[in-house]
Amino acid sequence: AVYPSGAVAGGGAAASPAQDAFGQGLREAYQQGYDDALAGLDPRPPKYIPSPDADPSVSAAGGGRSSGGGGGGFGVGSLLRYGMVASYLYKAGAVPGQGWSPQAMMASVQANPVQAGMMLMMLSGILF
Repeated sequence: AVYPSGAVAGGGAAASPAQDAFGQGLREAYQQGYDDALAGLDPRPPKYIPSPDADPSVSAAGGGRSSGGGGGGFGVGSLLRYGMVASYLYKAGAVPGQGWSPQAMMASVQANPVQAGMMLMMLSGILF
């Protein structure tokens, strides 16, 4: 095999270059970096490289998601997240023998700011 630098691989097992979009993207990125280094240019980000398990029907120029799968949206994870927050708020406002009170909930949340902060982070999706 001949590399972009002109060097020839000697000895060892012969490897054939990858013919998929990922291999082609890696070759183009390597060539771009090599050409930039020869020209004395500063490094720059490589061109788009598709993931190895990308759907071949989705082109690099399209940049869109494939039609299959995807996820996201309102699923079981969201239900668990909101259920835990609702349970926390209900328990925070529960007054024994009197039911639920928004004043008791605010007092309990103010008395336990770490738990309230964790619930806010959970709602925003930062940590969980």
